[in-house]
Formats: sequence, C-alpha cells, structure tokens
Amino acid sequence: MGPPQTEEQRDELFCRELLGRVSRTFALSIEALPDALAASIRTAYLLCRTVDTNEDDPAVSSDAREELFNAFDRMLGEAGDAREFEELACSLDLGATVAEKTLCRELGRVLEQHRRGSAREQALVRSCVLEMSAGLRHFGRVMMQRPLRDVAELDEYCHAAAGTVGALLTALFEGWGAALPPGTAEQLRARSEGFALTLQLVNILADVAEDYTQGRCFLPASLAEHHGLALDDLLADEQRESALGVVGALCAHARTQTQLAREYTLLWPAETHLEIRTFCTLPLLLALATLTEIEGGRDTVRRGRRPRIARERVLQALEQTGAAVQSDDALLRLLQPEIDEGDALPARTVSSKFGQGASQ
Repeated sequence: MGPPQTEEQRDELFCRELLGRVSRTFALSIEALPDALAASIRTAYLLCRTVDTNEDDPAVSSDAREELFNAFDRMLGEAGDAREFEELACSLDLGATVAEKTLCRELGRVLEQHRRGSAREQALVRSCVLEMSAGLRHFGRVMMQRPLRDVAELDEYCHAAAGTVGALLTALFEGWGAALPPGTAEQLRARSEGFALTLQLVNILADVAEDYTQGRCFLPASLAEHHGLALDDLLADEQRESALGVVGALCAHARTQTQLAREYTLLWPAETHLEIRTFCTLPLLLALATLTEIEGGRDTVRRGRRPRIARERVLQALEQTGAAVQSDDALLRLLQPEIDEGDALPARTVSSKFGQGASQ
C-alpha cells in the first residue's frame, strides 16, 4: 500500500501516529473501535490532550497560559482556526515531550480532521472540550494560590479533567450502532463519571512524586492535615508514613469509584456494542492493576519513581480483555479480583461529605 494520497488521509495518519506517541494505552483501546468512530474519538482525545498539556507545562507563565487558553477556545469556534494557538505554542515551546510539542504546533491538522466529522459529533466534542478548558483554567488559577481543600474539590478537578471526557465518550457511543436496551443509556450516563474518575484518580496517585517535583500537588489539604503531612515538603523521608496515609485514603476513595466503572463497562451489551465494551475494559483493567501497585507502596511517593505495571502485565491484559469481553460472567471474573485486591497501604475511608478528612 502506498502513502496517503489525500489531505484527509494524511491528517488521519498524522492523528493516528501522534496518538500512539502521547497515549499508548488509549491508542491500543481505540483500535478496537470501528474506523469512523475511532477517528472521531481520536481527534477528540488529541484536542483534550492539548488542553491538558497547556495546564500541565510548568515552564509556562500564568499570563502565557491564559493567552493559550484564550487562543484555544477561539480556535474551537465555528469560524476559528489554529494558527494563533500554534504560533503561541511554538514561541513558548509548549509541551514536555517531543510528541506534545508536535501536537501543539500542528494542531490545525487535528482541527481539520475534527471538522470532517458529523455536525452532531462536532457539537458534542466542542461542548466537552470547552467545558474541560474552562474547568482546567479555573483550577490552574486556584492551585496557584492554594492547594485543593478537600476530596470534594479533588473530585471537581477530576470532573473537569476526565468526567467531561467520560460524558463525551458516552454520548458518542450512544449514537453509534444498534439501539441500546430500554433504560441502559440513562444507567450509562449515571456511571460515566465513576468510570472517568477511576482512571483520573489512578493517574494522579501514580504521579504524586513527579507532580510535586514539577510544582504541582493534587493531595487535598484537609486530608494532609488529618494525617500530619506538610504538603510543602511532601517527599521528605520523615514524612513518608504520613504521605502513604494520605495516598492510602485516596486509594480507598478511588476504589469506591471502581464499582461504578465496572458497572459502566458491563452495561455495554456484548451482542451489539462489543467494540465499545472492549474499548472500556482495557484501560480499566490497566488502571486497576496500577492502583494495586500504588497500594503496594514500593514506588509510591518516592522521588524519581512511579508505580507502574510491567510490560508483560500490559500484554496479559490485552489477551485477557479479548478473551473476556464477550461474556458478562467472564468479564466479572476478570475485573472483580483487581477491584477487591488492594489494601497494602493503610485502609482508611473518606467521609461521604468529603470535607472532614478521613477516618480510621
């Protein structure tokens, strides 16, 4: 097969290859989807990743970040283009990796691919990404002044960063293929936040040490106070027990979301939405395995280290997902052990009101 012949084909290949460089897990999952749906979700993810890159880059000043947010939001307008954002991104050297820099400097190709989707898909993506942009802009301002107050505010941040995406994926999936059984769409919408928050909380907990070295911390102040942890010296050896206590409490909170995530995945009928069920299963399975690693404590909150699962476990998860998704019973057996496994860190529950720290 020769090289892509049309601009659309070249843009699609660019998005496909770039996605594999900025998110291997997501790239693996998206390959399970039908081509047209995969193309829509691929471009939506890359737009969201651009917002995330703008929020995360520690080298960008607050004023420059505001300019980038403004340029990005204008770009998503019906008549907007990417040139202003691309020029700003280039002048600021936006992006922590070569792949992120490429994404930001050639965002127009992603935008063009997005605009080749249906009017419904474009409207859904635009609404989600603008909500995400507004939420992360807000929390960027907040966290320059103070840490997150409590677990409720952490959940609000997770909604901005991931819950918006969970709602978008659900809406796009609903519009694809056969009609869902009566009542299923409503049940999926009610659980999409739990699915998204599971993945986001695991990422935050795995990245605690790295985030701290880059000037960010998502550990809530009330939870830190409850465990006697000084957030301004998070990685100090003498604070390790307190830091693990905070992370343990947040792992317990993440586990409360995993039940919703499992239900969300199982609600997609294997008979009519097998590709979507597969798409959901793999990242959930990997997130749950990573959560177990975090709870193990070996690499948790250690400078220069990150709790992660071995490549062999990723390959095993790929094989297990393919074997289990066609059967509800098999999928339950696959996900339940991971969900129930971890408890190595101190098992503390978080108050349901989220403002009172944790209790023993």
